Amino acid sequence: MASCVDSTTLVRVYPASFLILKLQANAKTQPIQFNDITTAVYGPPNKWTWNFGDIGSPTNTSIIQNPTHIYASTGNYNVTFIVETTRGCIDTLSKTLDILDKPPLTVSNDTLICIIDTLQLHAVGSGSVVWSPNYMISNVNSPDPFVSPDVTTTYTVTLTDPFGCVGSDAIKVEVKPFVTLFSTARYQHLQN
Repeated sequence: MASCVDSTTLVRVYPASFLILKLQANAKTQPIQFNDITTAVYGPPNKWTWNFGDIGSPTNTSIIQNPTHIYASTGNYNVTFIVETTRGCIDTLSKTLDILDKPPLTVSNDTLICIIDTLQLHAVGSGSVVWSPNYMISNVNSPDPFVSPDVTTTYTVTLTDPFGCVGSDAIKVEVKPFVTLFSTARYQHLQN
């Protein structure tokens, strides 16, 4: 009678890493900081592969944990990140990164006021602002200053985002010595 042989192989399957890709900044010609804050149940991360989606760039890839990359042109870039742990767990994450020419900034429309009026301007964007000229304005560093010019003035706001990207826009405040309003009936009477 032949003897029976039995064998067992133990295979451990480790769960994948938990990838978190943190992107900061979004303006061309500014260094973009990529941060890996991966956590893994089995083994710490020890290998990183970045592809910044910037095909023409000689620095399109990196193997360090937290690299920087500079995009020379605006556009959408598909960033791919692969991380591996000491136990061989591998995970991949892809995100689209929108590189802008300047930070987003929205301002009030051009308007007119009477010579004795005060008007509040509005600038909406992420970062610090400076208005110019410093003429009849309550606070040049406020996103919502009050102005009361006595002559037509164009106020320019410059926004600097936390990453050093700069954008600007302007609001023309036309000043009138008086405004004449007519009701519809009176306007028709004056036309006859």
